[in-house]
Amino acid sequence: MNSLNDSSFNFTIFSRLVKESAAAVAELLCFPENLSYVGSNWAISEPLNAPSMKNYRSLAKESNIWLSLGEF
Repeated sequence: MNSLNDSSFNFTIFSRLVKESAAAVAELLCFPENLSYVGSNWAISEPLNAPSMKNYRSLAKESNIWLSLGEF
């Protein structure tokens, strides 16, 4: 995954990769650091209970796959 400074775009790519991997019967998918954002705007930092993390958890549950999110 090649993240950009657009969190929404990055999540769209992330979601596609998770769904493709789940369809291929993967059980664990590991992502690198900075998967959700690459840039210098640290003001967008979020706590672990933020909506973006809830989206990651929901996608993992829906896809029945374990996710390793490199930055968390």
